[in-house]
Amino acid sequence: MTSLEAEAAIQARGGIAAAVRTRDQWLASDMGRAAREGPWIALAPGGRKEVGIGLDGQGIPRAETPLPGAAENIRRPLTGVRVLDLTRVIAGPVNQRRLQELLKAADVVVTGYRHGSLDRFGLGADALQAFRPGLAVVTLDSWGAAGPWRRLRGFDSIVQAAAGIAHAYGRQTDDGGWQPGALPVQALDHATGYGAAAAAITLLTSRRRTGRGGAGRLSLARTAEELCALPAVRTEPRALPEPAYRNMPSTFGGLRYVPPPLAAAGQPLDYSGPPPPYGSSGLAWT
Repeated sequence: MTSLEAEAAIQARGGIAAAVRTRDQWLASDMGRAAREGPWIALAPGGRKEVGIGLDGQGIPRAETPLPGAAENIRRPLTGVRVLDLTRVIAGPVNQRRLQELLKAADVVVTGYRHGSLDRFGLGADALQAFRPGLAVVTLDSWGAAGPWRRLRGFDSIVQAAAGIAHAYGRQTDDGGWQPGALPVQALDHATGYGAAAAAITLLTSRRRTGRGGAGRLSLARTAEELCALPAVRTEPRALPEPAYRNMPSTFGGLRYVPPPLAAAGQPLDYSGPPPPYGSSGLAWT
C-alpha cells in the first residue's frame, strides 16, 4: 500500500491516520483549503452573528467590569467560574442525567470531540445553549467544521503529519529516504488550548453586558495554518534559558513543575494546588 492508500483504508474503518504530506501537497488538497477558511477562533456571542479572532488576539474585547471573583483575588480573576471540561485525552463514560445536573450550574462547557459527534446526545453547542441560555460553549476538534475530513478523528501529531509540519521537521536518511519529524512540543494542542480559554473568557465578558452566553469554535488544523503563516525565524538556534521551576508537596510526593506562562495585573499566575489522587474527585461541583 502507498501511504495515501493506507490513509484511506484506515479512515474508512473509523481509524485515525494521515499520510505525511509536504506543505504544498496539503495546501493543494481539499482538506488544506478548508483549513484556511475562516478565522482562527470563530465566536458567536449572545446569539449574534459569528465573528473572528486572530492568533494575535485582535478582536478580543476588554472587560468593562471584572469577572466573578476578580475583586477578591486579582491573581485568580476567574475564581467562581464553573467550567465543565470534556476535553480530556482519557475519557470515561458519564451517566447523561448527572451531566445535565452539572450543566444547570455551569458557566462554561468545553468539548474536544469530532465535529458534530455530540449532537446525537443533545450536547451540541445549540442544544446546550437552549438548555442553559447563559452558557458559554467552546468546541475544538482536529479538522474543523468544513471540508471532507470534518467528521474524522484526529489529534495533534496526526494533524502535523497531514499539514506539512512533520515533513518540514524531517531529515534525510542514510539510504536517501526522508524521515518525518515533529515539533518539540504539541504546539497545536497548546495554542488551540489557549485559544479555547480566550474564547471562553471573551464569551463570559460579553455575557456580563448582555446576560446571554454564546459559542466559540477552534480546530487543530486551523491552528496549524495560523502557526505556519508566522514569519520564519532567521536567528541562529541557541540554548533556551532554564525554566523557572517551582515546588509543592502532593500526594504523589514532591512535585517540581513549571508555572503557567500567564499573568494577571502584572503578577504571574500559579496553580491553586497539586493534582488530586486518581479517583478522588466525584462528579459534582465543589
